[in-house]
Amino acid sequence: MESSASSVVHFVEGTQTAFATLTYPDATTHTLTSGSDVQFARLGEQVVAVNGTDEPRIIYATASTIYADTIERYDTRTVADDNFFAGQYSSTTASGNYGTNTAAAQSSASTTFELQAAGTGTGFWVASDETFNFVTAKDVEASSSVTFTYQYLGRASIGSSIAWVSTTQVDTPTWTSAGDKKIEFDIPLDPVTGDLLMETGPDSIGDPLTGRYCFRAVNQETGLTAALDGQGLQVQHSQYLSEIMLDQNRTRLSSTEIGFGWGWATLFASALGVRCATGASSTWRNFARAVHPADDQPE
Repeated sequence: MESSASSVVHFVEGTQTAFATLTYPDATTHTLTSGSDVQFARLGEQVVAVNGTDEPRIIYATASTIYADTIERYDTRTVADDNFFAGQYSSTTASGNYGTNTAAAQSSASTTFELQAAGTGTGFWVASDETFNFVTAKDVEASSSVTFTYQYLGRASIGSSIAWVSTTQVDTPTWTSAGDKKIEFDIPLDPVTGDLLMETGPDSIGDPLTGRYCFRAVNQETGLTAALDGQGLQVQHSQYLSEIMLDQNRTRLSSTEIGFGWGWATLFASALGVRCATGASSTWRNFARAVHPADDQPE
């Protein structure tokens, strides 16, 4: 490890004379807050690093590269095709706002899934049996005239009415270049109670959105000249631990308010697939409890 001039800490690996700085899997810079001791432990094929300030980190190796990642991002879960539906949205379609096109959304054969039509107020939607916060539009063609608004179906805060609510974006794609486009947002949790704010679709919205967790992207650009297509969608949950730990933290897992330091007794490290003894007296007492809900998903 090394402390840089910008008062952050990096992970490095190598020999006595040659070192390489570890990055996130997407090659972006990985840092920890300086000023705290970092403790390491090997759990299975991974190394866990904890400093009592930041979210715990996972250090792991692929066939050719060593990466560092947050414990929650490492546990990103993919929603199976059987558990999600998708289609096109239009605010002006007389026959209905939500057209179903799930087969194209789940196909990798050709560029067929329409993300928007050539008109303002059009876009696409996703409805899932399981909660999610991460949608990747695959192999999207380039467009110079796309301005999406991203929304989940639910409440802005506990006690408010169910409506389409703007997401808090983690990753907002740029549509001017071709390629995969990642749309990631914070799983909506009430900041006071910690309750999940994403709600399932009511009967009035119609199948297959009824009874499922819903997301939509609506284009607001007025100068559209053509539709925008992609090669299907991937639906994932990258903040599963934050959701299942509602009773423990009342805020996002990555927040520095979740110390995960030596004073915390519980950590659900479902990404690791290991169980640690309760009441550990070593420096790893913050790993007092780890569980691995193999196929569990929040209801």
